[in-house]
Amino acid sequence: MNTDINIGQTSRLYHEGMTIEEQAVIYGCFNEGLKVSEIQNVWNAIVHRGPLSNRQIYLYRERWVKGGKKSSIDSTAKWVDRKAFLEYGIQVEHLSILNDMANWIVREFRGFLPKPTYRLLYWGSHVLSLAPELKEEVDLFMLSAQLTLRDIVYSYSSRAQAQTDLDDLLSYRPWRSKQRDEKYRSAQIRGDVSGLIEIAPVLQSRYRPSLNNSGEVPSTAFRSTQTSISENEIGTAIGRQMLFLGMIHKMCLDEGFVLPSVRMRALRSEGINPIEINFSNELGATVRTRY
Repeated sequence: MNTDINIGQTSRLYHEGMTIEEQAVIYGCFNEGLKVSEIQNVWNAIVHRGPLSNRQIYLYRERWVKGGKKSSIDSTAKWVDRKAFLEYGIQVEHLSILNDMANWIVREFRGFLPKPTYRLLYWGSHVLSLAPELKEEVDLFMLSAQLTLRDIVYSYSSRAQAQTDLDDLLSYRPWRSKQRDEKYRSAQIRGDVSGLIEIAPVLQSRYRPSLNNSGEVPSTAFRSTQTSISENEIGTAIGRQMLFLGMIHKMCLDEGFVLPSVRMRALRSEGINPIEINFSNELGATVRTRY
């Protein structure tokens, strides 16, 4: 049975209007032990829409509790425990590439992104089984992280998986050749496959366009995203992950789909810094990440 929320004289489903990734952030906040007020602060910091009510968050909490609360698959992966990888369905032949991605997350972002979980590595292994050529960390992370967020929601929801845009993308794999890209675009025009859905309307005010040497905004600058975030503003790593994925999407979903690594190289060749994140941790130290 669906649960409704009354707003004035209207009634709507509590998940209506929210992307599935946004719902995953709410569940992820519960997994990290955040309180209702803290979850509202996370939401307000990353999502460009109205605030969540206490009632909405409590409804998500009910589903989270009913679903068994935090699952062991969402615990931080321990690389010394090889048996655990097998238990969670992570293919052994993918571990070296997944380890590169995990080290990239820890080394480059230094606390901004959450440490890799078994669920993230499972979906990373899934992506590699379909597209073993995706060895660039940012490409593998973008697809794995988005599949992970969706899987979190499905694990706490009675709804069947409905969104197929990522399945279609991994089926066509348009980055492999010009012919595949053309087939993917044609299938979208015919309506045979879904176009990629932006994961969330992240706050535009946090981004400022890059300037070229003449002080003008380049034509592609709206795909170049920069932000400064403190740990006090978004005190949960899954919220910061959502923000980063939103930045990647805005950079890559211009005309069709381009792999993040390819888009970044193209922007850098034009003298544009694709992504810059200045993250101030709770100790006051600032970590700068540039791509």
